[in-house]
Amino acid sequence: DSQSSRPRGCGTTAARPQIRPPRGRRGRNGGGSAADRAATPAPAAVPCPGRLQQRLERYELSSGADCLRGRLNLAVAAGSRSASGHVGFCPAFAETPQVQVTTDYDGVEAVVSAAEVLPWGVRVECRLAEPAEEPLEIPVDVFVQSLQ
Repeated sequence: DSQSSRPRGCGTTAARPQIRPPRGRRGRNGGGSAADRAATPAPAAVPCPGRLQQRLERYELSSGADCLRGRLNLAVAAGSRSASGHVGFCPAFAETPQVQVTTDYDGVEAVVSAAEVLPWGVRVECRLAEPAEEPLEIPVDVFVQSLQ
């Protein structure tokens, strides 16, 4: 079946389990016990458990323009001259947005481009002038804006 290759939960309408706060006596601030709060690290304090592939922010300008900005890290294998990645827009933009991609990486000569732009995402490509001598990670800054 064609859905068996999808990650669990993608494209399905199955209900998700409800997440409940930890049990404990309620303190003055309405949370669990002081021990429960101390044992749970703040989200910003938790380090990334692996290689960060992308970090994005979606926001609206005072003019009403819908925007997205962030960084996509493209992995180039040793001996390769190219890499690509995808940034999905959820929710999709109302129409095909303008996309700018840049890199400040100066370890090798690299050209980055928004190869395909659609209302629901962009494919970003990186091409090197010479094959990579070792595995590289090219940081690509992405800026997306609706045409409003």
